[in-house]
This record gives sequence, C-alpha cells and structure tokens, in this order.
Amino acid sequence: IDKQICSEVKQVFNDMINEKISATSHYINKILDINKNERLISWNNAMYKDENGDIIGVIAIGNDITQEEFLTEELKISNLKYEQTFKTAQIGIAHVGLDGSWLDVNDYLCKLIGYSKDEFLKLTFHEITYADDLDKDLAYVRKLLENKLDSYHIEKRYIRKDGNIIWVNLSVILLRDSSDKPLYFISIIQDISQIKLLMLELESKKNELENVIRFAPNPIMLYDEEGTILLINEAFEEITGYTIKEIATIEAWNERALGTRESLNLLDVDQLFKNNIRVDKGAKTIITKGGEELVWIFSLAPLGDVYGGKKVVIFSAMDITEIQRKEDLMLAQSRQAAMGDMIGMIAHQWRQPLSIISMVANNLRVNLELNEEISSSEIYKLTDILNEQTQYLSHTIDDFRTFFKPEKAKERITLCKIYEKLDSMMQKILENNQITMTFINDCNIEFYTYPNELIQVMINLVNNAKDAIKERNVKDAEIQISTSFKENLLTIAISDNAGGIDKSVIDKLGEPYVTTKSANGTGLGIYMSLIIIEKHFGGSMNWKNINNGSCFTIELPLVNAKEK
Repeated sequence: IDKQICSEVKQVFNDMINEKISATSHYINKILDINKNERLISWNNAMYKDENGDIIGVIAIGNDITQEEFLTEELKISNLKYEQTFKTAQIGIAHVGLDGSWLDVNDYLCKLIGYSKDEFLKLTFHEITYADDLDKDLAYVRKLLENKLDSYHIEKRYIRKDGNIIWVNLSVILLRDSSDKPLYFISIIQDISQIKLLMLELESKKNELENVIRFAPNPIMLYDEEGTILLINEAFEEITGYTIKEIATIEAWNERALGTRESLNLLDVDQLFKNNIRVDKGAKTIITKGGEELVWIFSLAPLGDVYGGKKVVIFSAMDITEIQRKEDLMLAQSRQAAMGDMIGMIAHQWRQPLSIISMVANNLRVNLELNEEISSSEIYKLTDILNEQTQYLSHTIDDFRTFFKPEKAKERITLCKIYEKLDSMMQKILENNQITMTFINDCNIEFYTYPNELIQVMINLVNNAKDAIKERNVKDAEIQISTSFKENLLTIAISDNAGGIDKSVIDKLGEPYVTTKSANGTGLGIYMSLIIIEKHFGGSMNWKNINNGSCFTIELPLVNAKEK
C-alpha cells in the first residue's frame, strides 16, 4: 500500500480504537499488487476485544471488487451511449410492449408520424398501421413470440396524425430476460416513402415506354444478351403471325423466320454495346407463320440494362414487301434509318439515367437489408437524384411517342420548339462524341408545318455532320444552326467544321446512292431530305463548302408565319 493509503488505513484503525467511529466500518481503497497493478478493495473492519472488553486489535476483511467496478462503469457508459443514440438518431427507434403499446419512442419517430411523445404513448402500433398491412405484421409478431424467428424486416405503411400515409422499412427484435421470458419489442423504423414512390414512378415510366413500343406502327422487338425475347409489339405479331410464346428466344425466331437461310446475326450484343451505335442490317426475307415471304429492313440499337440488369437490344423493322415504286422504297429506307437514329439516340439517353437509378436503388436496398442507418439528408439527396433521372426518362418517352405519331395535318409550332426537340434528341449522342451544337439568331417564329418531317431532315443533316467529324477525328468539333426570316421565307443553315464535302461528290450529292461516307453510307439521306423539303414543304435545299467545313441551307416559304 502506498504511503498515502497506508496513512488513511492507520487513521481508520485509530478512530475505531478511540471509538470515534462505530465498532464496524466499511470503506474502499486502491492497492498495488505484486505486479504494480492497481486493484480496488472493499474493506469491512471490526474491533477485536479481549475478555475484559479491552480493544486489542482490528479485524479487516478485504474483497477485490476491481472487475465489478469496471463492469459497472462500462454499463454506465453503455447506457449513456444508448440513451444518446435513442434520442438523437436520424431513424425511428421504439420500445413496444407485448400488447402493441408504445413504451418509449424517440424524437425522430414522433416527428415522422406527427404525434407528440405523450400522444404516442397512449396508442398501439395497431392503431397507426395501414389496415392492409396489419395482418402481415401481426403474423411476424406471433412468430417472434413463439421463438420461430429472431427478428423480422418488412416494408409497411403507417398512417400519420394528419391522415397521410407513409412507407417505412420496419426491423423488429424481441428482447427476453435470462429465463427467456419475452419482455418487449425493439423496433427500428426508416422512412422510405420517397424511395417507394419514385420506384413506382420508374416502373410506371418503363411500362409507358413498353406501351409506346407496343402500339408503334412498325414491328419492334426487345431481347436481352442471353437471347431471351422480352417484348414484341402488336405490329410484329400482326405481320408475322407469331406470339411471344412461339418465339421465346432469338434462336427460335431465326429458325422460324429464316428456315435454313443465313441467320439474322442478332446475338452479337457485346460488340453492339462496345461500339455504342445503331446497326442497320439491310433487307432480309422473312417467313411468316402462314408461310408468306416478306421483305424487311431492320435496325438494332443498344438500350441498356432495363430488365434485371441484363443488356437489352431494340430490334426495329419495316415491311417493304408491298412498296413498288423506287422512290417509295427509298423513302421507306430513309424513314427506317431515321427511326433507327431515333432509337439509337433514345438508347444513348436512357443508359446513363438507368445506370444511376439502378445503382441508387441497389445501394438503398443493400442498406435496408443490412439494417444500416441512412440519414435524412442522405435520403433526400438520393431521392432528388432518382426524381431528376425519372423526369429525364419521361421527357425521352414523350419525344419517342411524338416521333411515331402520324402527321395527317400541319401543326402550328414555333421554330424554337423544333430546335428544343432536336437538341433533346441529339444532345447525348453529340456529347458522347465531344461535339458542341449551338443555335444562332432568334428562332421565335411561329408557322404551320409538319414538325416530325422537318426534325427528320435536320436529324439527318446533323448526323451526317457528326459522322464526318467522327471519321476525320476533328478536335473542338462544332455544329452551328443559324436562322433568318425575311418576307415569309425561313432560312435554316446547318454548318460544321468537319473539313468540307469531297469535291468528287459535291456536285452529285442529292442523287440516289451518292454518299460522302467512306463506309456504311447509303446515299439516301440527302436524297430523301430533298424530296421532303421540295415536295412536302415546297422549299429548297442546297449545300457548299465554307472555310473548314460544309454548310447545308434549307429555305422554306411560310404562309401566315409571324415572329412572336
């Protein structure tokens, strides 16, 4: 015993002998053992007297309480930590009685459900649970009480004090005493309302896209990287006579549609996604279920991991069997190419939002399944990301629907609106190729026109510029679209810095099958753009080389047009 402690002990003994304290006393002090480790000793001291009643000594009994004191301190710290966690956690925590009453709830849960703590403790969980979810919850509670489960995790709905319904992720364990008797439930409650609603919104947008495809006038099919056909639209079924059950895979489709002839080569999905472009497969003869031979031209485009994380491809076709006149055939091919471009653009636009949504959803689900705490600010941040991406997908679907909409009559529209649609469709594919597209001069001109056909021409010209830039590996690539309006004549000029049109073809450009592209060019794009501008709009289109690029000029006579 060190000198100070020794002095204290002597003083206690002297006080006892001098009867300044009771005959029996208790105190606690520290000692050092042989290894110089501190030990905490609880002492009980009693005076020892002889037969005459004279004090002859003190009996001291010491008990080592070092471990007990350590555990007591640890328990205090643990209780303090739990109390702080319970009070300040950004997640709902509650103690629930065996009868369903709320024994204790933290501030977060009170705020989430809208009741004060006093109001809360007068309720049961049955009273605030959405009726359709109560039986499922109670079934799990019974299994906990019967010791068939250690815990359970479910998604359920609560009814707030204001009557609104919220979705939560509920995790419950049953606390038992040392004799295994149930004491009370501990519930962890996380608000997933925004996540749930956005997941439903995403599923809705996916269904909406499927409906757009389903009712499109051309045959369209979706299939995954394993060759499983996911969707065929009504036009596909009507023209071929096959249902999806009869052609469940690409192999089955090849066998029925081509017989012993060359395969359509639809399963090189990895290469399709690697190149990240639309592929036109040209004309193929297809055999229908009734044995009729049809001539189709079709395109493939990578869409993304829309279904269960697998790569998905859009197959779109056009039946040209009944087209007899050369011009009609080329118009069909041009329209198919434009539709293929549109599908390619949609695939570009959808892949990144779908990847972001898939990543956020998977991360959230992992956190929920692992019962990890997610802060309120983190949930708001993630839900903002999901909302932004679903709005973007919705906008893309609208563009897709508009493109397929038949145009039977002219529509009054501003040129700015047409430019907005063009920019929306081309933005991602131009960004991916590091090309800037700018619009120069005022476009607030309102007029009657066929918007889709004008957009088709402009998509064709912008795509040609993009292909030339990409082929020549142009740095600081730029496409400019300028506008002028004078005396009811609208002039649109689309220029680039791709090096210009080869002199050997510039005078022949616009004739069928004359192309500026070194590969994969059909020569129909410019020809059909001329047909559309001249025959449908009564206008003209010309081109020339300027500085370090080319410029295509469209002139459209407008009746009853006005600047807004």
